[in-house]
Amino acid sequence: MPAIPPDCHLLFTSSKKLDRRLKSTKYLEGNATIREFALISPWNVDALIHQIQAIAQDLQLPLAAETEGFLAEALGNDTRLIWNELGKLKLYSESQTGP
Repeated sequence: MPAIPPDCHLLFTSSKKLDRRLKSTKYLEGNATIREFALISPWNVDALIHQIQAIAQDLQLPLAAETEGFLAEALGNDTRLIWNELGKLKLYSESQTGP
């Protein structure tokens, strides 16, 4: 890893937890910042709504409270799907307001 510049970000994704017994995992734990992104539980509607609010704020997309609840119920805990659908809503809302 010395050949990797310090301003470079590497992203490893896995559907499984890291095996902490492996040498590679131990090396990464000692020399890198590891962040895990767990899914929000589908029954934790308040956390889903909070995630939807945060994404909508990032996209500068105003949403009504009832819309946030509907989206949480319709989209579930798939954050990639939430980002995609809110992005579509943003594009649609911009096309309706005109240039």
